[in-house]
Amino acid sequence: MLRNIDFQISSDTNEQQTIEATVTPIIKRKFQINLNAISVYSQELAEKLHRHPPAHYSPFITRKKHLNIVNVHKGRALYDVVPNVQVNQQLSDFQQRGLLVNSETMNSCIEPNEHSLMTIEQRYPGLEEQYTGISSESDSLMILGCGLGLHIEQLLQMKVWKHVLLIEPEWDLLAVSLYSAQWLNIVNYLQNQDCKLTFIIGETGQQMLHSVKEWQQQTAESHFFLFKHYNYIPFNALEWGFATRSLSFENIDKIQWRSEDEDRDYECCYSMNHFMGSSFSSQQLAAIHDTLLQRQQNNLLAFAEHMPDIYAQSLSYQQQRWQLLLMPNGEVNLFDSDYGVCLFSKSPKQESQNYFEHYSSNPKLEALDARKGLRKPSPYIHYKRSDELKELVSSLPTESRTKLPQRLPSFIMYGCGAGYQIEHLLLSHDIDYFILYEPNIDYFMASMYLIDWQAVLHRVEENEQHIYLNIGDDGSNMFSDLHTKLQQQGINILSYTFFYVSYFHKVMDTAIRSTREQFRVLMNIGEYFDHAMFNISHTNEAFRRGHHHLLKRKTPEITKLLADTPLFIVGNGPSLDASIEHIRRHQGHAIIISCGTCLKTLHKLGIKPDFHAEVEQTRATVEWIEQVNDPEWVKSIDLMSVNGVHPDVTALFNDALICFKRGEAATLMYQDSVPETNLFEDILYSYPTVSNSALAYALKLGFKQIYLFGIDLGFKDPTQHHSKHSAYFHEKTGKELYNYAKHGTGLRVQGNFQEWVNTKFEFRFAREVMEETIAEYPDADVFNCSDGAYIGGTQPLNGDDVIANKVVDKSELKTKLKSDAYTIDTSKLYSAFKQQYQPQAFADDCQALLKQLDEKQHNWQEVLALLNNQLLFVQRSSANKHSLFFALLRGSASFSLTYLTRLAFSSEDEDICIERFEQGKQIWREYVEEAKEYTLNRADEWDVTSQKASWDRQAKTS
Repeated sequence: MLRNIDFQISSDTNEQQTIEATVTPIIKRKFQINLNAISVYSQELAEKLHRHPPAHYSPFITRKKHLNIVNVHKGRALYDVVPNVQVNQQLSDFQQRGLLVNSETMNSCIEPNEHSLMTIEQRYPGLEEQYTGISSESDSLMILGCGLGLHIEQLLQMKVWKHVLLIEPEWDLLAVSLYSAQWLNIVNYLQNQDCKLTFIIGETGQQMLHSVKEWQQQTAESHFFLFKHYNYIPFNALEWGFATRSLSFENIDKIQWRSEDEDRDYECCYSMNHFMGSSFSSQQLAAIHDTLLQRQQNNLLAFAEHMPDIYAQSLSYQQQRWQLLLMPNGEVNLFDSDYGVCLFSKSPKQESQNYFEHYSSNPKLEALDARKGLRKPSPYIHYKRSDELKELVSSLPTESRTKLPQRLPSFIMYGCGAGYQIEHLLLSHDIDYFILYEPNIDYFMASMYLIDWQAVLHRVEENEQHIYLNIGDDGSNMFSDLHTKLQQQGINILSYTFFYVSYFHKVMDTAIRSTREQFRVLMNIGEYFDHAMFNISHTNEAFRRGHHHLLKRKTPEITKLLADTPLFIVGNGPSLDASIEHIRRHQGHAIIISCGTCLKTLHKLGIKPDFHAEVEQTRATVEWIEQVNDPEWVKSIDLMSVNGVHPDVTALFNDALICFKRGEAATLMYQDSVPETNLFEDILYSYPTVSNSALAYALKLGFKQIYLFGIDLGFKDPTQHHSKHSAYFHEKTGKELYNYAKHGTGLRVQGNFQEWVNTKFEFRFAREVMEETIAEYPDADVFNCSDGAYIGGTQPLNGDDVIANKVVDKSELKTKLKSDAYTIDTSKLYSAFKQQYQPQAFADDCQALLKQLDEKQHNWQEVLALLNNQLLFVQRSSANKHSLFFALLRGSASFSLTYLTRLAFSSEDEDICIERFEQGKQIWREYVEEAKEYTLNRADEWDVTSQKASWDRQAKTS
């Protein structure tokens, strides 16, 4: 991680700007000199470099006033903070032991010895003979990688070369070399020494290998020296293949590599010659081996006692690809036996500690602050109090931490590496909850030899801390995994969770970013007090009225009928306009479900859906539906929704077909207290958009042939975010009535019919949830006819290619569906629920929680104790079978405690933090008191949110 851009530049912005102002004029002058020099050698090359716009790599100045190169997508530098030191070492290694390739005769392949710990010479007998001094034998040189180009002039001066091949797959890097390399001297050398320099620029993969083969054939050189400057998988494969004699020019085109190996591409590295020259006696080797083996055995015993699953996995594990390698300095490195590269350059322990010390001076805190843009304007207690908490957090001054606190409630580490930073962290800090993600099992198993896990586990047990190790998962399950763990600890702790990334891993990096965003979205779509209260009162009313509720057991006849019937789910995305004629042509051949605001669009265009889906429970939905301005038409349609839908919404439609929404307050409480409701079906993935709910509902019903129209979850043009015929655009002018882009539409995702489309976080989350839904029904065919985001598990299908010819008897199907899959005998369930739960029991729980808030906290330790007690109270309240406290306040408590945690640890000054915490605590107190009074006096009321105060509904529809 010493290559991270944050490590390489000054943390003082003013200081960094001063450094850049000093160095920039110098490198700009060099750029012009070098450009002129290359134009002498090749005018065409010079012009191309001068015009080249950087795409992936950019120059920057390090805090040590040296030019370096950063991968703008990874935030990783090509070199260490002082590139010259690294390059000079490469050159010295090459001069002593240059890899000499014999292109004519290839001896038998060098096979490795199998042993737990060896030097490179012992592991590969005969490898050292492949590397020789460069004074003789060949006057041809292959240079793999240009980068800053600091090595090129010195390589040319090592001896008189006849043929030189320079390979640079990235035009960006060759262009940057004009700021740093001595191209004037290089061009002069080429002219004076009659040396032919051949460039292979911009070619990657197999194309590059083919050009290498052509160069060798043209030069007719039987021997050449090979110098590798940086990691790049084809470079690594070339060097290691030639070094181990497993590669020849006859099979060079057949080299294969894995895309997941590209995480460390374009990072300057040392070749195997750097790790040669060990001079250990047999006694020394035996002593080192015994020490490591003893540490591993001690660690295994500790894991057997504390984490038997890890012990069982470790007991017979053999390193697969990454092997332990003894370096000449006596330290143990991790060696990639596939490509001949090491994880660390010099000292694994020192490099790990150096970056962790840098991190500790500016630790990264996970600030889980919910976005204000997602706030739903409603007369809710939650929004009133949450706004006050957000305002406190928003007013916090920007402060950077200068040290990692001694006490850490939560710490998440992504990547183990050699593990030295884990040992240092857990033995020197008090961490209540430590989570490690390590996708590479080899790395973790190597740490068994390198660090003292025994001491770590002993300290964890002694201090009653928690440690969780996720080994082998690349992050694909990170969100659900963390969500489960933090529900036990309290999601609020995320706002005071420090996180540390030990090394770059592309898949894990994506998972980290996605997980953080999912938690932020989750904070906004959570079920807070008002939502939970109305969810229960609306559900009660649906039971009282005897609406249709979906059963788990359906008749075989309806199951087969639904499986054989095509279903169109229609959203209000911009691509709906182009799909209307396809839907119109097949409306008699398929069941149609309209989603949310799409209802008005379909009415305007003369298409009547068979069912209409809604997912929100606010009364604002009524006003959206009434925009159709044809109540009789609406009344002829059946509503498909989840429990909690507003009673005034169900009254607009013919029948209401309700399915329990898993995890919602009413669902939890009914299933817990009224046994008969466990016969009802429930759906999990009915969030965050109504399209999610419709799809999850349809799959749960048993539809197997599903076509998605207008469910774009993205936009080719952010100003064209819904159908032009919808209520989002002016009836006559077609101009948008609402600035949709203010919610953020700058994300790019894979398109369904094109390379990419724009989207926003909520729609990306909706797509991910939809993919999880579809994955649970492998026997269903879901066709995506929408011209928006690609949805995994669906088959992209143009509307012209939809095949549905059989006429559907919709009246018969709906009648059969209601009789064979639903029940309307529900009024007795409502009566049982009302007898079970008493408002006074809820009020008593509120009073007990408020009593905990009476005592003032004086330090962080007392704050953490209070927060933990509040969380425990909420969790334990679920055992009270007469109180709705858990259902009504669990989400509110999680949200509010998150903000209280954020306030309590907002500075390195404990007294200031306690003062801020007290302000937040008072808001939380008032929140609970208002919730208590509301429940005592108004528990049966319905939501009254108006559309005029809820344009934010658009964020929940597509």
